[in-house]
This record gives sequence, C-alpha cells and structure tokens, in this order.
Amino acid sequence: MLPSMRVAVVLAVRLGQASAACRCAPSKFEGGSFHGEYYEDYVLSSVLDGVASGTYIDVGANHPIEFNVTALFYERGWHGITIEPNPEFSPLYAKLRPRDVHLNLGIASEGGTLTFYRVTDPP
Repeated sequence: MLPSMRVAVVLAVRLGQASAACRCAPSKFEGGSFHGEYYEDYVLSSVLDGVASGTYIDVGANHPIEFNVTALFYERGWHGITIEPNPEFSPLYAKLRPRDVHLNLGIASEGGTLTFYRVTDPP
C-alpha cells in the first residue's frame, strides 16, 4: 500500500468512528478555541485527535494567529515551518511563534519574479 493510501484509510476509519459517536471538540461558537477562517484547524484537530505533537509546513500562513490553520497546533506544542510573503507578519511570527521557522517569501511553480498583491484589510 502506498503511503498516501494509508493516510486515506486512516482518515476513513477516524471519520467513521466520529459519525458513530461524535467526540468532536466544542466549536468556536461553543467555547472552543479555533483560529482557521473556514474551520480547517477544527477539522484537522478532530482527525489528529490523540496526536500529542507534530511538525507542520504552513504555506500561505497569513497572520500568526488570526485566520491561521496551524496556530491551534502551535498552542498544543507542535512546531514547524511557516511561509508567508507579507513582510508585515515577520515580526509577529518572531514574537508570537518563536518555535517556528518563519520564511518571508512566496512560492511558485517556477523561478522568476512575481508581483505580490498585499491584502489591505488586515485580519
């Protein structure tokens, strides 16, 4: 079995268990502490329930806390690499997430120079 197939099997088993008897964490509307804009961290925390620590790579990390998928995991002791081209967030990563390696750069499928469009409405 390929490694990616193993992950799919594990996810299917975990999701099947959750539907039988939901052991979901409380949502942010129920007092839970989640940061992802679209509940990505909520979903991942349910799938990775019981995994005490780990390493992540967060591409397009945005602000270190607001609308951030990995902030919850950082709070739980995880660490990793965050990649975000917006230079305004670099000092915040240094201050708020010192265990992470933060790379202030963009990623593309090929080398060259691209125009960076910064969102002017901060989170």
